[in-house]
Amino acid sequence: MEKFEEIKKKLKDSMTINGVVQKRYYHSLEVAKKALELNESLNLGLDSDKVYLAGLLHDAAKLKSDDCLWNIILKEFPHLVDQVKDTKTIWHSLAGPYIVKKEYSIFDEEILSAICYHTTGKENMSTLDKVIFVADYIEDTRDNSYTKEAKDASKISLDRTVKIILNQKVDFLRKSGRIICELTFKALNYYLEYGEKC
Repeated sequence: MEKFEEIKKKLKDSMTINGVVQKRYYHSLEVAKKALELNESLNLGLDSDKVYLAGLLHDAAKLKSDDCLWNIILKEFPHLVDQVKDTKTIWHSLAGPYIVKKEYSIFDEEILSAICYHTTGKENMSTLDKVIFVADYIEDTRDNSYTKEAKDASKISLDRTVKIILNQKVDFLRKSGRIICELTFKALNYYLEYGEKC
């Protein structure tokens, strides 16, 4: 736990601007908490340390400059450059693993994957990927009407909740005329094919 406290302090410091701790830090704490709750309530059997760290650090890159994030994407995801260049809202997730490795010395591939895809989703997500994807969307401070269906589903089925969230994200992006990242579109199609399993 001492190591976790050091990581929390470092994250808090990185999310403090002009002496003010940003809301993003408290959101990160809530996502870690919700991820642990999902792991326990759905009997997923994941390593609780991995769950906590992935939740805590999922937005570690969120307050980095656009230039910083874009340079990481150019290096790490050259195949996605064309489709994400106008979608800045997902840059922090794609750049997240690089930041977490560099600044927090965490190299666990399962944790890094969950951080990377927590906004877009992807095909055939691991259980940890799905837990962080869901926790980010339904953590308790996100008390909006559009999260109710996902929150209700999360008490029963992780896969069903993933599918609901992907549907809502794609629907929102379409209605607002925004670009739908190929990762999200493929993820939705993948989980739609699950049929009755979801």
